[in-house]
Amino acid sequence: MKVQINIHGDKDVSAEVQAEIDGILRDKLRRFGDLFTRLEVYIALNQDTNARMDVYQCGIEARAAGKPPIKVHHGARRPDLAAEGAVVKLITATERRVARKRTVSKRGHAL
Repeated sequence: MKVQINIHGDKDVSAEVQAEIDGILRDKLRRFGDLFTRLEVYIALNQDTNARMDVYQCGIEARAAGKPPIKVHHGARRPDLAAEGAVVKLITATERRVARKRTVSKRGHAL
């Protein structure tokens, strides 16, 4: 699985944080094995004027061989927390897609 991390709008995200995000992705998605061929992670700094704080938005686009990509987003006050929340959403979306293939209707049709 190839992981590409893109940082937009904040030059303060260090290589250590990027390595931590990579570790979170690989650790949490290990159980899916070789389902994903590529993960693209986008982290952007957005300033929330209502809350008067910086919010990091993390988007993950997971590509599986021969399937449409799964896209999720999550926001948090730190980039690593935003990535962790996005990974949880990615796991949920992946489980739903895999479970949908295994579901059979009352008439015997695969859904």
